[in-house]
Amino acid sequence: MSRRVGVLGGMFDPVHSGHVEVALAVQSELKLDEVRLVPCAIPNHKASASAGAMHRANMLRLAIDGLPGLMVDERELQRKGTSYTVDTLAEMRAQFPATSLVFIQGEDSFRTLPQWHHWRQLLEYAHICVMSRRSEEGEVLYRPELDALLLEYGVDSVETLFQAQQGYILQLDEVDNPVSSTMLREALLQRPSLANAVNKADSHCAGSGTTTPGKALDSSWLDSAVLSYIEQHALYREH
Repeated sequence: MSRRVGVLGGMFDPVHSGHVEVALAVQSELKLDEVRLVPCAIPNHKASASAGAMHRANMLRLAIDGLPGLMVDERELQRKGTSYTVDTLAEMRAQFPATSLVFIQGEDSFRTLPQWHHWRQLLEYAHICVMSRRSEEGEVLYRPELDALLLEYGVDSVETLFQAQQGYILQLDEVDNPVSSTMLREALLQRPSLANAVNKADSHCAGSGTTTPGKALDSSWLDSAVLSYIEQHALYREH
């Protein structure tokens, strides 16, 4: 059986419990040998990051410290120009020719796929695993281009997915964690200090909390080491 490597990209601005829980859930469900978390340097469709590349990579390392199989991959931070996922997956396919690659996406990200650079080429280099929100009827409806893509390349089991090293799409139920980096940044901007803004965080963010913007940070949103790093370097504050 070939090695199985997951790829989870994002701004990680900052990394939060939802990112880590998704990585762990897919790692467990697909029996991945490793999951590479790939911080984006220059996004194509989003605004630039609030925190610098070095800080975002350092926070990622802190968030996954002690979690076997999770690692930070800095290739997009080291590559010049816009960070295109298709380039990242092409590099990984060349680097790991005998490995099954799985690109991990949330449902909201997957819905924007037709806007991505050379999006139809992604399946030439990797599988896609989509964390989907199911309706009561169990259906997920997408735009026509994605429905056609799922009809042609969608599979319904892990076993079928790994009959090849790339080229299929598998949908899994999304992780129930509503926190987002945007919510975190808004809450962090309002904090007077780390001591007053949050309760002591449990290691690796067990559980989930209320994510109403404007409220004090919930201890489940961020790893305690990441919170300390943010405070130490005065990140996500108005200057």
